Amino acid sequence: SFVCFAVFMVKNPGLSLTMPASIQLEYACTEAERNEAQSLQFRKALAGGSRWRAQLILWGTLAVGLTVLYFQIRLMVSPKYQPLIYVGLLLLFVGLIVRRRYFTLKAADPVRLVLSEQGVMINSDHSQVTLPWSAFSQCLESPNLFVLVDRPKVILFTLPKRAFPDEIAQDWFRTLTAQIPPATTPINPESLPMPQAVADGVALRFQLHFKDHLVRNVTSWRMRVAFALVFAFIGGTLLWESRQPHPNAVNGPWTVLAIAIPIFGVMMVVAMLFVSFYSWWLERKHHSPQQLVLSEQGIDFNTVDGRGILAWNTYECYLENRWCFIIWKRQGSLWYLFPKRAFASEAETARCRELLQKHLRRSRWFFL
Repeated sequence: SFVCFAVFMVKNPGLSLTMPASIQLEYACTEAERNEAQSLQFRKALAGGSRWRAQLILWGTLAVGLTVLYFQIRLMVSPKYQPLIYVGLLLLFVGLIVRRRYFTLKAADPVRLVLSEQGVMINSDHSQVTLPWSAFSQCLESPNLFVLVDRPKVILFTLPKRAFPDEIAQDWFRTLTAQIPPATTPINPESLPMPQAVADGVALRFQLHFKDHLVRNVTSWRMRVAFALVFAFIGGTLLWESRQPHPNAVNGPWTVLAIAIPIFGVMMVVAMLFVSFYSWWLERKHHSPQQLVLSEQGIDFNTVDGRGILAWNTYECYLENRWCFIIWKRQGSLWYLFPKRAFASEAETARCRELLQKHLRRSRWFFL
């Protein structure tokens, strides 16, 4: 074996045994690669990475759900109107597909990464973000790509294998990601160094709490539309039944409507609280203290999961309510929330509002 290895090195004198200190990658993910990355993460979370087991669970769950829905429709809806329910469900399904296509139509922007033993550096126009390996929970791999998953398992960093210069670089990266350390435990906000302050900047220190998750869900039109559809379905069904009331009914349709609306209203409030608590409970150990400086240059941040500066054009819209500022990008899942409790004075709040008005577009249609 040693002789074979020596002969190989003699025939390949330019080959070095030392691993590179860093690797630079530049690429743009295709839609197929983004879908494959999501599929990898979904299979890992649902079935431990097994494709056939994930398919079995998915299709089995879908079959059970459709069966239950079918018998519920047969039980609760008159045969005369059942076709309308099926058409409505079909239109809803098509609408969800169209919406998903709308949010993925835009081609992915080119990505420039620097991989090193310290972590991942992401470069773009006027932005630079450095993430240590402790910012990731795992690295998934398929024949075509690597996928780095952040600690809350929400954001996927897709690295196509075609972007690597050779298989040696892939092996080097695979070795690094195999040693991803456990998630860093939360630390005192005061122990994090504040990013360099600027004359016209606003410095913030905060950590997201349950109330922030609740505010985000209440603000999002996704939740409002869901609640509106539920009330519309209940009200429409009762009003339709009022056209042909049951002859032996104890209460009239208007009485039933007056009773049902408050009950479902309370149920919706409880559902909102539960969804907010669930999202906060899942992410609470990953909500590390954040130090920010908002300035004309962008958002200079520092957390236990990384640091860097984000240009304002990373986001697109902003919204202000009595509790916070929210900035986001419509196509995608990028969003940032600045609680107003983090501002030291009204002057700082006004300065933040001025920066957002200058660099982003105001909108009330927060839908994430």
